[in-house]
Amino acid sequence: MEEYNNILVSIIVPIYNAEKYITYCLDSIQNQSYPNFEVILIDDGSPDKCGKICDDYSKKDSRFKVIHQTNGGVSQARQKGLENSSGKYLIHVDPDDWIDPTMLEELIQKAEETDADMVICDYYTEDNFGSHYVQQKPTGSLKSCLLYTSPRPRDTERSRM
Repeated sequence: MEEYNNILVSIIVPIYNAEKYITYCLDSIQNQSYPNFEVILIDDGSPDKCGKICDDYSKKDSRFKVIHQTNGGVSQARQKGLENSSGKYLIHVDPDDWIDPTMLEELIQKAEETDADMVICDYYTEDNFGSHYVQQKPTGSLKSCLLYTSPRPRDTERSRM
């Protein structure tokens, strides 16, 4: 994997009213096994403490960049992130998401090994009844993209609320 460590990945996180979850999300990004990434945090006029939390992360880790804007909605926030990204690859992470510690490493490796234009992965959802595995099934024009599923089971036990 070391031959890929010079590839910059941009992670775009649009943030609004997510104070309850944002720290867990940002910690999961910060703890990636792949080190060469930038995080574009778009504080979309959040009325809670998200803006300050984002500022705190950017002060501690130079890979985190914060843009504060008046609320324009998630699409506008994502667009602002795209306009300010520098990476070869882009990943969108919602503020109530968290990512597996090796996610970036595994996705970049598969993309580079196969020269894929797009790499997607399976995911889990959580509700009051527990965690639920969701398998991605590309259709239509996405049939040519690479689907990468992590071979190891995921630990779904955590406390975040």
